Amino acid sequence: MVRHRKTTLSRLGVLCALALVGILAGCAGGEDDRDVIAAASVPKPVDDADDVIVALDGVVHPDLVYLPPVAVDPMRFPRGRVPVSALYDRLPDLGRCDPGLLKAAERQRVLEQVNHVRALHRLPPVRYEPADDASTTAAALIMAANAELTHQPTSDALCWTEAGAEGARTSNLGQHSQSGGYAQHVVPSGIDLWLIDEEVAGLGHRRWLLMPALDTISYGRVIGRPPGRPDVQLFSADAIRVVGPRQDISQLGTAVIAYPFGDYPRHLFPSDKVALSVSILADRGPHGDNGRGVVDFDRAVIRVTGPDGRALPVRDVRQDYEGFGLPNVLYWKLDGVQSGVQYQVEIRDIRVYGVSRVVAYPFRLIATGAPG
Repeated sequence: MVRHRKTTLSRLGVLCALALVGILAGCAGGEDDRDVIAAASVPKPVDDADDVIVALDGVVHPDLVYLPPVAVDPMRFPRGRVPVSALYDRLPDLGRCDPGLLKAAERQRVLEQVNHVRALHRLPPVRYEPADDASTTAAALIMAANAELTHQPTSDALCWTEAGAEGARTSNLGQHSQSGGYAQHVVPSGIDLWLIDEEVAGLGHRRWLLMPALDTISYGRVIGRPPGRPDVQLFSADAIRVVGPRQDISQLGTAVIAYPFGDYPRHLFPSDKVALSVSILADRGPHGDNGRGVVDFDRAVIRVTGPDGRALPVRDVRQDYEGFGLPNVLYWKLDGVQSGVQYQVEIRDIRVYGVSRVVAYPFRLIATGAPG
């Protein structure tokens, strides 16, 4: 049996100069962007209104930069299972608290996945920060050795180190555990579970990876048999650092971060259990205030239609303003979403700085070699 799980960062402390310990908060600061909040993401020229795909009220601002669309690249998302030995230059040894040596190609693959997905959302790329590898790897080691995920590991945990504790506080964490079959074979390194965020309240992992100002990441993965756990044949733990410096997005045209959006990998929306979501970038300052009071979904009305114009039933509507990446999200579920069919989403009466706004965009799920 294979188990997959992930865990989201929570509120842990305050440090607005660069980041919170555990979350990035919407700290006050930056230019007042109230006049440009209706920015859109357009695929071609800024002066062609017909090209608007994601917009608040469909307004394009010529002083902002609109990133072009990209096509889904199935090669970015390897499927199936691979031998554990194929991921490492030196295999981990959990009994000796040795995390092994993850191949550089694994970290590069994760970086490319993050940037490809961000490009699908018209968001700027992130950089890889190798200086953070020690903490993300140490965090993954603690999780694997203890066969559990926690953002606050205690000092009595197996393989505990200060670097690992710091990495746990500042990273998305994930696991794959096996109690039978597939011996020494695991899923490829990737970010799927964090984006899907199935049954995760607030969609914190997704929001961290799609935070417009995210600047750097680091990735660690440790796989092995946890000491003293005969019930667990293999435990794979990974950590991706998302708390850190923020990049300049003062000229970014994208104002709406929708999931899924445009042509989108089907395996990142594998079932009707996965929530669709929308977040609004209102303040483009370095620690912009994008929380409740600036963005308000209380009156929002969601309508999703298929090619025949019929509306799909919308259920399980939620909103959240915790400081997971961009601190606002409206999310909901649909039944019967099919691959290869284009749907149109329209959300009316989103309040931004107290003004009613409209969001409208299409999405279509594209097969990438994954089931569904």
